[in-house]
Formats: sequence, C-alpha cells, structure tokens
Amino acid sequence: HRKHGFALPLHPLQVVSWVVFGLDVLLYACVALPLLRPRWLQVISAVCFAMSVVSLVAAAGQATRTDPGDVFVRQPKGVQPDSEAGDAMDRYCTECNVPVGVRTKH
Repeated sequence: HRKHGFALPLHPLQVVSWVVFGLDVLLYACVALPLLRPRWLQVISAVCFAMSVVSLVAAAGQATRTDPGDVFVRQPKGVQPDSEAGDAMDRYCTECNVPVGVRTKH
C-alpha cells in the first residue's frame, strides 16, 4: 500500500501533470509575460503569478505527502490505534468492517 503520493513507482499521470504544469509556467514566463505593456504591469503580473505558483506547489506537495489511508483500516483486526481510539468507539464502517476515525470519508 502506498503511504503517500511520492511513494515509488510514481503514477504516469502524476508525472505528466508535473511536466504540464512546468511547461505552463515556462510558457507564461517566456511568451505571455513579455507581451504585457507597460513594464509595471509585467512586474505586477510576474509577482502575482510567482506567488500563485509557489502556493500551488506548496499545497500540492503537502497534499501529496499526506497519507490518505484511514489509520483504522490499516490496523490488524481488533487493534485500535491510541490516537483516535476514543473517537472510534461510536463510528464503524459496515463496508470495510472496521472502526473509523472522525476524519474518515465514509
């Protein structure tokens, strides 16, 4: 089981999305940005675009590093992790046949 999105092997669509995003940034910087006039509009646009790229990369990195699996589903039957054991007593997934945490999407 993959624990996060950076676990190897990477999915081909994941790699394609990174390449497409990189090409999009490069295309904007090399083609669209120089077409803007006056110069101050280029600077403002470049700064705003750079901030959006940095925030998107940071958010995507955090989302990719996050383990999407439910801690209860990954535990052996009958074993409850200490972190959310109290919350799991009244939450149970009949499809997975395991207790589930509060943040579980069931």
